[in-house]
This record gives sequence, structure tokens and C-alpha cells, in this order.
Amino acid sequence: MLIGNPLIVLTIMGAMGYRKRTGFLAGLTVAQISEFSVNFMATGVSIGHVADEALGLVTLVGLVTIAASTYMITFSHKLYQMFEPVLGLFERKGTQAEPDNGPDSSVPHDVILFGLGQYGLGIAGALRDQGKQVLGIDFSPEAVRHARAVF
Repeated sequence: MLIGNPLIVLTIMGAMGYRKRTGFLAGLTVAQISEFSVNFMATGVSIGHVADEALGLVTLVGLVTIAASTYMITFSHKLYQMFEPVLGLFERKGTQAEPDNGPDSSVPHDVILFGLGQYGLGIAGALRDQGKQVLGIDFSPEAVRHARAVF
């Protein structure tokens, strides 16, 4: 769990065109099993489909992965620096650097809009029509480029 889940997320995000840093940091957030697993197994034990020992194992794995992933997330940037040389394997060739899409600090913003998909752009357009200064935020660099082209 602590290694497999992050590698899967890192691989998928790399295939989608995200940079290795983004994939690594996102992968660390899924490195544990949740308390839902314990509830699910307890239900299986109560109806007789799962042995008691399996519930104990899932509980132990849950406690270990939840505790370890807390520290992994806390020290995620240090971990990234450690593993950065080998993470290039998970990055698609020719992936552009993530641009600095920071706002112009000289312009005050009336509204901060999270998400620049079709719905977000519609809201942004309506707010701008009302004379509001809108700061749009989206994790996808392509969505940000598209929003800049539209406005």
C-alpha cells in the first residue's frame, strides 16, 4: 500500500502528461487504506464471510499505513528531493514545465474562482460582466491557458 498505490498514481498521472513532482505528491496522498476497509471487513466477519484473523490483519495494515502516510505527506517535499532523480521514469517525454500562472499582484481581485472548466468559465464570464475582477485557479495548465485565451 505504501509503495504500490503511489506508484500507480504516479504512472497514471505521468501518462496523462503531469510532471513527476505533481504525480509524486498526489501519489503520497493515497498511500494508506482507510477506516472504511476496517468497517467493510467487520461487516464481512459479522455475517460470516470473513475470518476474524483477516479483520485483525486489515486493522493492523490500516494503522501502519495511516501512521506512515501521515509522515510521508508531512515530509513530502524532502521525500521528493530524495527520489527526484529516479522519478523521471514516470514522466512523459516532452512534458512542458509547469508555468508560473501566478496572479498579477498589482490588481485586487473581487472573487477567487476554483475550477476553470466549462461551468467555471461560465461563472467567470458572468462575474466579469458584472464588473468583478476574477482570479481563476485550476490545476490543469491547459485549462488555465484556455481561460486566458477566452478572457
